[in-house]
Amino acid sequence: MKKVSSRQRERLKAYYKVRDTFMKANPVCQWPACKKPATDCHHSRGRAGSLISDERHFRALCREHHDLCSNEPNLARSVSMLCERGLWNSPDV
Repeated sequence: MKKVSSRQRERLKAYYKVRDTFMKANPVCQWPACKKPATDCHHSRGRAGSLISDERHFRALCREHHDLCSNEPNLARSVSMLCERGLWNSPDV
């Protein structure tokens, strides 16, 4: 059995190109007042469907702040690193 479907593999291939370009253009963590190198591409609105490659919702973060988004969602929302409740994995209308 395949671990990743062929459709998902194509989506990921396109995502990696967009992500790599985004990360090169944003080498510093975007968390307010953080000056550490960005190591992770955070999806502030989720990764479902077209959101996986939607740069409008990308945030370049260091590992510490990426973990913080998962562990402290209210704090992440307060600094625009995470979408409002109810919008996760919902494409823009």
